[in-house]
Amino acid sequence: MKVAKLNKTYKSDPDQTVSNEYDTSHYQLYAPGIMIINGLRGAGKTFLASKYLIDAMKSNIYDRIYCISSTWNSNKGYFGKYIDEDDVYDADRDAIDNVIRSVESDRDEFEQYLQDKKEYDEFLMKLKNKSITDEETDYYESKGFLDEEFIAPKYKYKTVRAPQSLLIMDDIVGSQALMKSNNNNNILNLAVTNRHVAPLQEPYKNRSACGLAIILLTQAYRTRTGGIAPPIRQNCTQLVLFANKSKPQVDLIKSELCSIIDGDKFDKAFAYATSEKHGSLLIDFKSKCPTMQFRKGLNELIMFPDDECACKC
Repeated sequence: MKVAKLNKTYKSDPDQTVSNEYDTSHYQLYAPGIMIINGLRGAGKTFLASKYLIDAMKSNIYDRIYCISSTWNSNKGYFGKYIDEDDVYDADRDAIDNVIRSVESDRDEFEQYLQDKKEYDEFLMKLKNKSITDEETDYYESKGFLDEEFIAPKYKYKTVRAPQSLLIMDDIVGSQALMKSNNNNNILNLAVTNRHVAPLQEPYKNRSACGLAIILLTQAYRTRTGGIAPPIRQNCTQLVLFANKSKPQVDLIKSELCSIIDGDKFDKAFAYATSEKHGSLLIDFKSKCPTMQFRKGLNELIMFPDDECACKC
């Protein structure tokens, strides 16, 4: 075999500073991703999702949480502290559209804040230097900057950044209403474009869009008649599996994943992680280190020798 290197062709690298990624610590999960939590009724799906949510909110990963659920009242105890009732929607054909409109509205407020803050800072600088023209005085007066009671622009969320949002969908991924929602903003389209929801007029730091993280809680991963549609499974960034009495179903999941992960590792990790009641295996397809691809629950790493050799921590 002969190898020849091209010196002038395809030499330029694309801009990698804009990733649309939310800031997370080394051991936290990638966001905004698509997390699928799959388990039978009573397995512990909602409990695990609430544990993730508690840590995420403590770490200030998300500014706003939405939920699409037909059984919200039964989930209040888990999610109610972090989700405003106005951000909870029934699984109808307007639900995803309403969530996206809300994310876009937050985006508009953020960009308006940046513009107002820029103008107010310029006004203070000119006031300090006594360099305001008559024309500028009229403009600043119309903006209210000269009023004694004027309050400097203040951002609505804790951190000044493009808004970071999460949508939790509870056992409704097979809903025909969501599959046929308006304006093509259905669940399949959202699974492909979630990182690009609510694009910004101009990039802000490493972000060109607000993005929308997704958590899907579902009892059926893949069946002959339904389950999670292929575009959603293919774009999944984290998959959580609870114990399943149906070996064919587990084998089906394993066969689909074996193009991405080692089948032997899957068998050992799944057996260990689900050996206890309510135990679950988390597979991280966007892990920051090979040693963090498998977890029991959220905070116990399952490491294999060859992964430890390639550790990046």
